[in-house]
Amino acid sequence: AGGKLDFRAAASTNASADQEQEDAQEFLQFLVDAAHEEMVKLRSTLPPAAAGQDDSSSGVAEQQQQQQQHEEDDEEEWSVVTKKNKAAVTRGREDLGGSSLLSAIFRGSIKSCVKAKGVKAAAPSITVQPFTMLHLDILDSVRSIEDALDHLTHTELINGYKVKGHEAGVEAEKVVKISKLPQVLLLAINRYSYSLDRGSSKLHHNVTYPLSMRLRPQWTSDDCPERRSAQYQLIALVTHHGRNASGGHYTAHVQQGDGRWLHFNDAQVDFVAQSKVLDQKPYLLVYHRA
Repeated sequence: AGGKLDFRAAASTNASADQEQEDAQEFLQFLVDAAHEEMVKLRSTLPPAAAGQDDSSSGVAEQQQQQQQHEEDDEEEWSVVTKKNKAAVTRGREDLGGSSLLSAIFRGSIKSCVKAKGVKAAAPSITVQPFTMLHLDILDSVRSIEDALDHLTHTELINGYKVKGHEAGVEAEKVVKISKLPQVLLLAINRYSYSLDRGSSKLHHNVTYPLSMRLRPQWTSDDCPERRSAQYQLIALVTHHGRNASGGHYTAHVQQGDGRWLHFNDAQVDFVAQSKVLDQKPYLLVYHRA
């Protein structure tokens, strides 16, 4: 109310009274989502000109109508023609939840495509889903961020996939690609695994990450803008110190405007060499579009 963002009050309300440690990935995701939602609400209370809308629009009513249309579109499916002139059934939207300065900075989207094998009449099924944080698995042979992105976008075989007009399930291929690139790319490293016999355990092996990363075309969809020229620069990372998921300690490295790096360890802040920054086992990586 009164044109002020109150997501800090929301964070205080949701914080545990006994100051229980929060997961860094979940907390960052909460802050980004809460700030975005507050900005969307604030925009709806501003006059059309201040909100960047046409003076003839009705502000709140228009935004509510757009949001309702987005929700209806998300529930529906429609046919599109791909670059290879083949029909595909598409679901989802890139702009769910409205637009704000936060979504302009952090929001990207991924496109999941499922194709039935051996059924020529079956159109591929495409689902578009927005993200503000991309989660990367580091199980198996993953030893670098590039390996993790290869794993995220590799082709997966599905057995028993149901196709309209066929009673029996068929084999299908599923592939996930990045279809829209954010200005700031948040990468969450999944350092915890779960099994029935051992429960939750932490993955301690090294995963290398570059200071500068050019996205490979095979990680992005054919219709992704700038898919062959997107380059990101590392500007921050968060590290979890501890043997398991139930406790531990977080530290952060952040690059300053002059290129130097700061290490944040509770109240202690020190300048560190770039080599130290690249010698971590990160839990979160923050890349900025170069």
